[in-house]
Amino acid sequence: MRTSHSDGLTLLNMRFLSVCLIGAIASLFLVACGNKKSKPDIIINEIMTANHAGIVDQDGDISDWIEIKNISKENINLKGYSLVVEKNPTINNNKNNDSNGDDSNNDNDQKATEDAKKESEENNDDTKAGKKKSWDFPQMTIKPGQCLIIFASKKDKSDPKGELHASFKISAKGGSIELQKDGQVVSEVKYGKITDDQCYRRVADNDTAFEATYEQSPGFDNNAQGYEKFNSLIEQQRKSAQLNIWEVQSKGYKDGNTWVEVKNVSNDTVNLKDYSLTNGKKGVNSWQFPEVVLKPGEFFVVDCMKEEFKIGGKKSIMLIKNDKFVDGMWCAAAPFGVSMGRVIGKDGFFFFPTPSRNAENDSSYYRTIAKQPEFKTTAGVYPDKKKSQS
Repeated sequence: MRTSHSDGLTLLNMRFLSVCLIGAIASLFLVACGNKKSKPDIIINEIMTANHAGIVDQDGDISDWIEIKNISKENINLKGYSLVVEKNPTINNNKNNDSNGDDSNNDNDQKATEDAKKESEENNDDTKAGKKKSWDFPQMTIKPGQCLIIFASKKDKSDPKGELHASFKISAKGGSIELQKDGQVVSEVKYGKITDDQCYRRVADNDTAFEATYEQSPGFDNNAQGYEKFNSLIEQQRKSAQLNIWEVQSKGYKDGNTWVEVKNVSNDTVNLKDYSLTNGKKGVNSWQFPEVVLKPGEFFVVDCMKEEFKIGGKKSIMLIKNDKFVDGMWCAAAPFGVSMGRVIGKDGFFFFPTPSRNAENDSSYYRTIAKQPEFKTTAGVYPDKKKSQS
């Protein structure tokens, strides 16, 4: 069998094209591997965009905050790092966060609407949509596994030996927060509208998934142990208070069974006239206590359906004395008919299936509520035992 000269050239050309194609594929593979982003050493781990009843700063002020975490095994100097925020109220990836409970009995009146509008104006973070603001970290070291809090308070404090405060506030309506190093983004979180006192946190260190939850853990890992430490932290911050919010029924029955219970936790008598309740910052929708003296250990219950102050099941409740924050509780975390409050000898807040108005909370209590129900009985068809026995 003869092969013509032209056939030989064709085979040669095919071999040449094959070699070129293999080389091109190899080059693309190397470029793709070279362009693959490596995992960051520091991440944005958790944010709080509507802090009403959580941690306070050293001045006793309630501010929002951003938490970063070193997920590497080395000490890292934060010099050259910065936080960049952008307000974007059109983002709404958490639109269902406000669906807890039934507030039809107290959130539809004109006064509540006006108060909400006033609160929004007073707490405006003055960052226009699409306009970025940045804050630079000082020269300081973050250790492996360390979670670091930066308050979004506009106080602009960067002393590495004290609290860190950014020069901006963050919006609860939605936006983005970037952690940059030398102008390059190393970690980013985009979020929608978040309910009062819900944090938006990373599910796992190396995961990009975030979740909105009331189990915040500022300065600690995002797990049950971190939430326990947070409960201990807020009790430590409020240990000097004479009066505490002891129990709240924020989503009661239609007969008006919603109330706030306060307790004198000091060893002295306390006059309530200097205290007030509010469910908005800066005294929005506030209610002044009457001149009543409580002995140590005594309770006072505010019936919120008969008084001028109405709770609002989606709101948080704050106890104020002379315009300063004393105590608070995030009521939206409690399901319908379940109260939330404290237990003697334990830190933080618990859920009570059986509320104990004007009495100690000594019934069954739970730190958290399961996100999904668990059934003890396997699904299936079962015979009626009563009929089989007859």
